Amino acid sequence: MGIISHSKANTDVRCTAIQCFVMMIQVLNKSSPDQRQIEVGTIIQLYQDLLIELVMNEWHEKSSQTLCEMVIALRSLLTDSWTREQIQGVMVDNHVLDTVITIIEESTRFTFERQILASECVKALTSMLVGSSDGKEKLVRTSGYERLFAALRSIGPPSKGLLHALLTMAAEEEPSEQSKLKNADVLLLIVRWLGSVDADDQQWLAGESYKLCTSNLPSKTLACRQGVILAICQALEDHVKLSQKTANELIKLLEVLASHSITPYELKQTFLLLREDADLKFPYRIQVLHAISSVARKSDFVDCNSYFDIQRDSDGISVSGIKKWPGAGYGFSFHCWVQLDPIKEPQSLSPANYRRQLFSLLTSGGTGLEAFFRPDGALVVGISTKKEFLSASVTDFPLIEGQWHCVDICHMAARRPFGQRQLTVYIDGAQRMVASVKSPAMTDPFAFCTIGSVVQRHSNSSGAVVDGKSGDRGGLLSGGVMERGLLPTLINQVPNYFTLPLRSSTPLDPNVKSFPAGMQDTIWGSPTSLKGQVGLACLFQEALTPQQVKTLYDGGPNCFALFALEDVPEFIELTNKLVFCFSPAAYWNNLCLDLTPANMYEGHVVAAHCQTYSIKNAINGIGGVHALFPILENASTSDEGPDLSFLSPSVEKEYRLIEGHEGSVDSDEWEILPSSSYSDWKLEQNPISGFLSLLKNIIAGSPVNQEQLMKNNGLLIIGVLLTKAKPHLIDVNVLMAVQLLVEMARDIPNPALRQSLFQHILFNFRIWSRSQFHIRIGEAVAFLCNRWYSWY
Repeated sequence: MGIISHSKANTDVRCTAIQCFVMMIQVLNKSSPDQRQIEVGTIIQLYQDLLIELVMNEWHEKSSQTLCEMVIALRSLLTDSWTREQIQGVMVDNHVLDTVITIIEESTRFTFERQILASECVKALTSMLVGSSDGKEKLVRTSGYERLFAALRSIGPPSKGLLHALLTMAAEEEPSEQSKLKNADVLLLIVRWLGSVDADDQQWLAGESYKLCTSNLPSKTLACRQGVILAICQALEDHVKLSQKTANELIKLLEVLASHSITPYELKQTFLLLREDADLKFPYRIQVLHAISSVARKSDFVDCNSYFDIQRDSDGISVSGIKKWPGAGYGFSFHCWVQLDPIKEPQSLSPANYRRQLFSLLTSGGTGLEAFFRPDGALVVGISTKKEFLSASVTDFPLIEGQWHCVDICHMAARRPFGQRQLTVYIDGAQRMVASVKSPAMTDPFAFCTIGSVVQRHSNSSGAVVDGKSGDRGGLLSGGVMERGLLPTLINQVPNYFTLPLRSSTPLDPNVKSFPAGMQDTIWGSPTSLKGQVGLACLFQEALTPQQVKTLYDGGPNCFALFALEDVPEFIELTNKLVFCFSPAAYWNNLCLDLTPANMYEGHVVAAHCQTYSIKNAINGIGGVHALFPILENASTSDEGPDLSFLSPSVEKEYRLIEGHEGSVDSDEWEILPSSSYSDWKLEQNPISGFLSLLKNIIAGSPVNQEQLMKNNGLLIIGVLLTKAKPHLIDVNVLMAVQLLVEMARDIPNPALRQSLFQHILFNFRIWSRSQFHIRIGEAVAFLCNRWYSWY
């Protein structure tokens, strides 16, 4: 330490002393505590004191290089994955994080190599924060992130290397196409800092932030939870400092995140961007309006507002009280909403050496039923007996990754002695597989019940499988390298004794295959967690009928009518059959409440709980549909024309395709039909038709918003505002938007809304009489068509 602190020592000698310090820490950390003559924490504290002394007292050109080497040494201490967590804890306890931020703050007094030193400090902070929840919590608690970015602002415009280091800090790895957002607090400040970045780097930084936040579902969830939408709104408020392309990138990010989840306050801040009473007019109103309308349209898709995110092998739901259940004498049914995440497999792994567990219901002897997914998304239902493992695959209907699906597995007991049990699988309300299974009756009480996770592994003396893992069957099949690496690959390519179905005295269903007991790991791969999301999950004590399955599917993943006996009579019979019912909305402190009337079984949850908010629900927190009316009032006096500077990726691709197709030679033979996203974008070029398109998307599929529109004469107010619009704005786009609104109203069971729409908008001739002649002709045709419809 004396050599490092000596200001007159040669730079190379000081660097050599720093390397010796790193080796000393590594040796001490690997040795046992009784062999150490000094503790690791003491050495790091002395090194930290030396850093502070060098920063405060010695500042010249040579000391800058020494300081960089000392900061790099902190990263070198954390390269070993075996000792990283321990050294991270020591550094956090000794306030090394604050010391590194202090180095950046003090570097403002000098002008040499500040950007390089700041980049190395950010990289050192990243190494200390990777996987360290204590370090992140401490920085949040002490406003460390704000201190860090305030210090970075003080050293001038950031370099490309510094910005790359900050993105690495947000992803906790080198940014790439597969990078995930791990530290959203850093990304928040990156978005707010965009205005201070050079114009050449703004778009690149905004684009990298977009990729990081939208790479997968956990990244979107983390970004929404930490308030990235509010940070985007704050950045757009200061739009003067942003380039046009940067603002468009931020609006695209706003659209993607708001499609996942947006709170009422975030929606209010987004609407505030559309105000026109300010001195400086917001130039991206059309883009923001398009984003809001797209979010409302995407919310019509099937989506679960509350779910458990199961990613780690230890994640999942376990029902320890299942031992109280007397059993499935007449069969049982499992119902759940599930979404699979795409898994990018390393090339070294075999594509069939794992199976993603969905549901397990096993006895203490290892017999029972389990359902899992193959790597291609196909659902497999397996029944374990003492002698064999029977499996039935739904190969024709694999689940699409990234989309919510309703899965129902019904197991019906034999109706006569020595009969066969019936296994039925429904996906998205439709029957996908029926198989007859010759297996003994499940009379033993169940001991294990898990959802999305692997049952705790232990085997009995007979080698039976308790949790889907085979017992010890010899040297090559005992869990070594052959079983997990080379053997599954060979089995997939070359049939052998273990992969051939067993010969049975009774004919089996062609959909059912039989294998020796304990061979499921070898055939289907080692069990892992679901690697996806689980919503509502229920177990019924009888097999469900196709109509009951269709009722559950039509209710959707957010339907709570199953627990409202008096409101929905068709759910009464289903409620009486429930064994347990777990909804992520009824989760608290790692426990999921059983929502059945008996309330006998609690679900123990080890997974991240996620809650999302739809824009159609969030708007009711800021005044309902009537909060949109100022948009129409401002649009009535607008003269804005088409703006092609902003297009979402899908709309931009479609726009270029259609524009190129119009001039092609084969345009008479083929016709490209535009999607709803492109059609809405075309309508939004007119501010009035854009508002009507937004209104249609907001009330579509939402009875609450439809009733809100009917209250306080909502459609009457819209009609009055349309009569005050400039005549040139009432064009064919407005007529088309009204017609789409009418068609939407025809499909909903609300005749009062449809009648009010006819009276105050479509048949209000004070609106259409001021338009051009061909618009009045089109409105007259629409009038006659809708009058005919109302008569018949």
